[in-house]
Formats: sequence, C-alpha cells, structure tokens
Amino acid sequence: MSRSRVAVTLLSLTLASCVTMRVYQLPLSPSEGQAMVPALISACQSQGLEAFRGPNGAVANLEDGVMLSWQDSANHDDFILLMSLPDKVPEAEAQARFDKAKARADQLWNIAVASRQVMMPLPAVVVMPQPLPAQSTTVTAPGTTISIGGALMPNVTVTVQDAPAPQPSSSSSASCCINGAGYSCSSAAAVDRCSGAFLRCMSACNFSCQGKCEREAPLDPSGCQRDPSLDASCQR
Repeated sequence: MSRSRVAVTLLSLTLASCVTMRVYQLPLSPSEGQAMVPALISACQSQGLEAFRGPNGAVANLEDGVMLSWQDSANHDDFILLMSLPDKVPEAEAQARFDKAKARADQLWNIAVASRQVMMPLPAVVVMPQPLPAQSTTVTAPGTTISIGGALMPNVTVTVQDAPAPQPSSSSSASCCINGAGYSCSSAAAVDRCSGAFLRCMSACNFSCQGKCEREAPLDPSGCQRDPSLDASCQR
C-alpha cells in the first residue's frame, strides 16, 4: 500500500471517530470522579436506563442508543464524559444527537450529585452539659469519706461515718446531714432513707445520674429529727 493511501485511510478513521464520539472533561480529579460512579449508576437506573460499572467507570445506554461513559481519561489525569453514537447515524444528524445526549447526561449528573448529598452524614453536633447547681449531702456512719466532683456535679460531697458499735446498756445513734443541716436518726433504716439510698444510686452510675437518683431515691429525712447541734460537723 502506498504512503498516500495509508494517509488517506488514517484520516478517514480519524474523521469517523470524530463523528461518532465526543469527550468532555469534567471538573473532578479521577479519585473524585470514581467516588461519583455508584451515584451515577443509581441515577441512571432510577430513570429506567440500563447502567452498570464498566472497567473504567459508570456506563449507561440512553433510549436512542447513545452510550454514556463517565470514566478516567486514557492517561488517568482527568475524569471525562465519553459519548458514543450508535452505528450508521447519518453525519447530518450527529450534532443534534450529541446535543440531546449531553443534555441528558447533565440531567443524570445533577440527579447523582443530589442523591449523594442526601446520603452524606450530617456533621456531628457536640452539646456540652450544663453544670448543675452546687449542693451537698453528708451521711454520718464509722470511717469512710466519699467526695463527688466533676463537670456534671460540681461541689457535691458525701461523707459516710458509722457510729461506734453500741456497748451494753447504751443506745445506738446515727446522724444524717443534708445541705449542711444535721438530723439525728434512731435506726439504720432511717439513715438509709435519709441519704443512704441516694448514695447507692449515685455510686451505681459512677455519680453521673443525679437527676435519676433524685427521682428514684430522693433524700428523705422524715424518719430522723432535726438536730442543729450537728450542723457544724455537717458543714465541714
């Protein structure tokens, strides 16, 4: 084959390619474009089109036979839209078919972008806890002191002291302090109602559920008697 004939053949192939294919560079990097591929396939299928993941990206066939392919460029530097006309489309009709396919491709792209934004998780919102008002509770019974502090319960302290074991012919007693006020209690059950149950509730949740304990195990000094002589020790 002569050189002139080879040149004519190559020119004919090039012109044929220009007639049946169009390439549009998209404003995305290859990695960003590939992240859009699942949404593009879903958008096409939602419009009743045949669509699938090809070796290079998303591929869809329009109703009139035009093939759309969102894919990496040959050198993998860009993300492109490749449109291919079906065989035997008259050259006079090619431009109108490309214009129609490009408008359809833009519509599908917009659907994909919108659906991807809907599926993206909302940004996390961090709400800082509000400090509770300062309060104090003291239960007296022998040898243990418990301090409760931290952001959720500032300045809250609980002191537990059991009275010495009663000696023969003597009476036992215990006391309970609530917000700096002392109470004399005649029994361990009264001390428990006064503030022992509240303390157990707080301990069970690592002192992070004050509201719950105030509802379920409220401080109840009704079984004890107010004793101002204990106030000084309660306020220490």
